[in-house]
This record gives sequence, structure tokens and C-alpha cells, in this order.
Amino acid sequence: MDDDRQASKPTSDRAATDPPAPERRAFLAGATISISALLANSLSGCSQQATSPNDALRAEMNALGRIDPRWATFRETSRIPTGLARPTGLCAYGGKSLWVVGDMQLVELSAAGPAHVHSLPSAPTCIAAGSDGLLYIGLTDRAGIFHPDGSAVSIWNPASPQAHITAIDAGAGEVWLADWGAKTAQGYDYKGRLLTTIGARDEAHGYPGIIAPSPHFDVALGPGGHVYVTNPGLHRVETHTRAGEFVGAWGKPASDLTSFCGCCNPTDIALLPNGGFVTSEKGIPRVKIYNAAGRFIEVVAGPDRLPSNAMGQDLAVLGDGRIAVLDPIAKAVRVFTRFASPPKEIRA
Repeated sequence: MDDDRQASKPTSDRAATDPPAPERRAFLAGATISISALLANSLSGCSQQATSPNDALRAEMNALGRIDPRWATFRETSRIPTGLARPTGLCAYGGKSLWVVGDMQLVELSAAGPAHVHSLPSAPTCIAAGSDGLLYIGLTDRAGIFHPDGSAVSIWNPASPQAHITAIDAGAGEVWLADWGAKTAQGYDYKGRLLTTIGARDEAHGYPGIIAPSPHFDVALGPGGHVYVTNPGLHRVETHTRAGEFVGAWGKPASDLTSFCGCCNPTDIALLPNGGFVTSEKGIPRVKIYNAAGRFIEVVAGPDRLPSNAMGQDLAVLGDGRIAVLDPIAKAVRVFTRFASPPKEIRA
């Protein structure tokens, strides 16, 4: 588990309605405990009532590990081995084929596993597919643009002296990097010239900046000139303009299914065609769907489906509505398919 730390809360948006600090501290502590371990430890006393704070915490953590079947509307329909010892990034190319990176390799997946494998010049951390048919890959401290045959179009200079690129996305004439080292997202043109930086602390406008204690920081390009980033230390997803203006945020720290618990979540996001979001969390591993306004809709996979020590679960949305989740523990891509409609209203 990451050596995550509690972050201070914002003062200027909906996240200001966070739950009281004692509740949050309980879940920060609890998020470092494996659900499977808690279940095993509690078997001998399962017929007794909780008699200590630890018993109460175990009971509450066990409850978090159970997902109401009404909200679990997806099931795993395939699991594709990546062939990588350390897969680090996932994308859907053209909404159809899945690609992963890791181990200094670029891998196109078939239903059975690696179909084509290409060498990369340095260790990759993330990948995105552009509408131009090219693949955009974070190479630890810089970006590289590649053809699907693995040949390089260009390799950029380092994004910053302390750069650690954890996410990348590309749109018409622009490439965005989530630089965990600098705690900012940076917009570039196709030639690698910096255009915009977002996420830096702005006291004059009450913006706290990106708080990401561990290297989980995501960026995604949306419609209408918007850029979305995770701010995991503040348990929220933020909207910025491409010019760098903060627009708003949704998400809050709490134990219920609609919120984000633990030190710093969500770790990863992907956009849905309808404007909604898929999110993934570590600590209490969950993959969930929210609508465009940030309202919880349903669960793709919960702690009963995901490894208790899961983190770095990159996400991709396929054109037919399936959700692909990178599972670095299993070294596989797990594909989830909807089998039921979510309830119309959530009452959690």
C-alpha cells in the first residue's frame, strides 16, 4: 500500500461539505487494511458482538466490502493476460482494440493475450489513443508519439526537471500530460510546445492545487473545451478550461458507496460517450460510474471482485459499452459487461 497522507480540504467548492474529521480519520486508517485480512481475522469471533474499537472497525470495513446487488450492474466477461511483468497503462484504440504498456514495451492485445509487441526506448507509465490513429505514451518524464507498428513519430524533451508522467491524453492539435512530479497537468501542441498549465495552487482565487501524495494523478480531455483531472488528496474530480481556468469539482470523502474513501481517491478516470465518468479507487478497491454532474450511478466492480491491494487500475471504455480495467496484480486486463440497468435513484 502507498505511504499516503491525509490532505487538507478545499475551501471554495462542493468539497467543502466534507464529513466531520473523526469519520474521515477512521477511514483513512481503515483503508490501509486488507479486506481479506479483516475477514480472516474476524472469522473466529463472527458470532460475537463488537467489543472494541478494532472490532467496530473490522465490522465497518467488512460492510464496505459488500456491494448492494442493485448497484452491481456489470459482470466480468473476459480476462486478457498482458504478458507484462509490470503493466502500467491501458487504452482503447478506435474504441475496439486494447493496448497496454509496461516493461519498456507497447503491446496490442487480442482476446487471448498479446498479439503484437513493440519495444519502447524507455520505461512507459501511461498510454492514450489519438483520433489521428497514433498512440501517445508517457515515458516516465516525457511523452512519445508512436505509430501502431511501434515506430516513433517523435520523442519529446522532459516535461519538467522533476517530471513523473502518470497519465496522458490527446485531442485535436493538443496533448495533455498529468505530471505527478510537478503536481500539474500540462497542455502541449503536437510539437511538444507548452501551451497551458493547470492544477497549480492559486490562493488569490481560493484554489488549493493538486494534492496527490502517491503517484496516482489522471487527466482526460472532455467536450466543450474542458479538461478533467483527478485531485485524489481532495477526493474529487475537477473541471478546468483548456486555458487553465478552474471551473468546478465534484466528489467528497466519506464511507458510503457514492463517495471516495481512503487517503487519496479516485486514482483513475475515463470518460463515457454520454459525458459520464468511470472511476477507480485503491484502498477499498472499487470501479464506479458517475453521470456528467458527478452523481453516482452504479458499480462496475467492487472489493469482492478486485484484489484487496489493487492500485493503478487504469481504465478504458470500449465502443460497445464494455469497461476495461487494468489489473496490475493479475497482470491482466479485465473486461466488464453490463448485464442489468442501474436503479433510477440512489438512496445511499
